Amino acid sequence: MIFRKAELAFSKSSKEPKPLGVEVDPKKAALWDEFVKGRNLDDIYYLWKDPDVTDPTIRQRAVTVLTAPEDIDLPFGHTDQGIGRFLAIEEEGTQEYANSIGRKNSSLRVKLADRPELAEEVARGVLYWVEKTGGQARADTIDRRSTYVRTILELLPIVDESTADELFVHYPFNDIQSFSNFESESGYGPLRSLLSDSKVADKYKELGLRTWFEIADKEERGIIHPREEHEGAIKNMIEFVRTYAHGSKEKSNFYSAIIAFLERYYPTDDRYVHSYEIAQVADLITEEETRFNFVRRHIAVDQEKDILNDDVFKVKDAKDRILIEWVREYIHKQGPSEINTLANDEAPGSTVNIAEKDDASKESLQQFDAKAETLLRQYETSRQERLSQNALKQAAEQAIQARMRE
Repeated sequence: MIFRKAELAFSKSSKEPKPLGVEVDPKKAALWDEFVKGRNLDDIYYLWKDPDVTDPTIRQRAVTVLTAPEDIDLPFGHTDQGIGRFLAIEEEGTQEYANSIGRKNSSLRVKLADRPELAEEVARGVLYWVEKTGGQARADTIDRRSTYVRTILELLPIVDESTADELFVHYPFNDIQSFSNFESESGYGPLRSLLSDSKVADKYKELGLRTWFEIADKEERGIIHPREEHEGAIKNMIEFVRTYAHGSKEKSNFYSAIIAFLERYYPTDDRYVHSYEIAQVADLITEEETRFNFVRRHIAVDQEKDILNDDVFKVKDAKDRILIEWVREYIHKQGPSEINTLANDEAPGSTVNIAEKDDASKESLQQFDAKAETLLRQYETSRQERLSQNALKQAAEQAIQARMRE
């Protein structure tokens, strides 16, 4: 997939953020102060969601409290506030809908379903606090920057485009802070979440992916360096390729673009996914040439062990068999000119003879086709052996049962 240059006018607003909850009607302000005494954040949430509550002062104060970072000083009475607590509220009666869209019932996309005006109000609150505080009240309070990032991703598909553009300005592609533990490592967590979200508009994904490619290219050329070694762009692309294949059933042009990028930049004699993941990954690639290049890289070389210390690829099930049959069909339908394009491009300035290169390319493909045929033959032999063994076991079991009945 070739990405067009995104025409996205993302820039921070030139307007100063308007203070929330300070332009008040004195009578409504007094009513608010009376309401919040002895209340908790859930009470504020359900007051705010009530369609009969229309007074601007009440609504403005409610969304201010719901979207504020912890321990912020507000110029009016309020309950304990915090964006994290707001996101954790689980609304009753939403579990079935949450399950239908694959999200928790605490998700904003669940809680604000069919209420776009509420999503816009939350977005205004988030924008105000992010621009005013950066996501943290003070250095000694809870750092909610990552929570605001998560909130922005939740909001992107459920607000209008102009609001989404404003929010996206504040959406980072890298994790806010570096970390490394037994469960995960920092890197491009927000960008990977963005690319995995089928509801987010493609223009945001396109911008993120183009930025990722530019960073990876500069890292590979030594122009820039990642914040931490484990945060390298290509390393994180590989991790995304593997995790997406295990968790998604949807083919994606963005996924295919990442594979195509890795095929260009990753060392040609190395593999970057395990043998048992090859069919899963290949099944999600939308472009045939990229798919073929990926498969050829990962199964063409004879080795006892691959670079991931994993067994080399063998056709073990129907999904593997279908993939290898497709590989052979793809090779056989290529004409001479198409075959030539399947060869790895030489470096600029190469003096390799074109005719020799074409002959080498054809020979390489013939060898790959022969290997694919061998893999299919080995699978069929193994399958027949299993069938024979099962038949023998079944016959033996039947003989035992017959003797038991004598």
